[in-house]
Amino acid sequence: NGVPTVTAKVRGKKVYDPRDATTAWSNNPALCCLDYILSDYGINDDSYNLTLVSEAADDCEARPFTCDGAFTLDGSPEEILRALLSSMGGQVWYLQGEWAMRAAKYVTPTVYLDEGDMRSLLSITTKHSRRDNFNKVIGTFKGAETEDQASDYTPVTDAAYVTEDAGREVVRNLDLLFTDTDAMAQDLAGLALKRNRQQVTVQGNFGLEALNVMIGDNIYLTDTQASWTNKVFECVDWKFMIAANQDLQIAMILRENNSSVYA
Repeated sequence: NGVPTVTAKVRGKKVYDPRDATTAWSNNPALCCLDYILSDYGINDDSYNLTLVSEAADDCEARPFTCDGAFTLDGSPEEILRALLSSMGGQVWYLQGEWAMRAAKYVTPTVYLDEGDMRSLLSITTKHSRRDNFNKVIGTFKGAETEDQASDYTPVTDAAYVTEDAGREVVRNLDLLFTDTDAMAQDLAGLALKRNRQQVTVQGNFGLEALNVMIGDNIYLTDTQASWTNKVFECVDWKFMIAANQDLQIAMILRENNSSVYA
């Protein structure tokens, strides 16, 4: 029709990398999440934990996890940040005036807790509720493989988990719209599935030895009554508190963890 064909290769906005104080385009999920936290169109907060953000960025490159997608601002900050985090199977939290994040990675514990560190009885839950439990993950991804249209990735399940659930298939939907390959979508879905099957949860108060624990850290927990010796747990909630007797304590929620989850 007399109109020339025009082709273009487009990349997203440049993001700040605190590891070397440079600003450049990157699809590193940790840096994309940090950009949303820093930007005035996002959370607009410049307080973040340099060490943990840098470690998360390194871990994303090692895996490698990539963040490939786009969003509009009609979603809530929580929804947008959760979608960005999905591309690294990660978590983000705000603690003591700073944002921190982790990518999905197993880290060998360095903190050992036992009965001598406990300041309360432990509340132990051995299995998720039916509402929170699942044995199959489905969802969508999009990228070059799908011509940038949301398409189903290959479902991820485990026959052993279905057997554990009395043969009943329980499905969880996990959309991964910042993941652009079916292979990585399966990897992230499998990670979510295996994490969910780590079902023992512990809640209790601990002494100051737990002061060095942060959300996302793995710890070794020994409890002879529960027949645990250096059982690995991940800290999913952490609060500093002063008990009625003025004793300084750390209230934590711990969920069992295992290196095989991240293989």
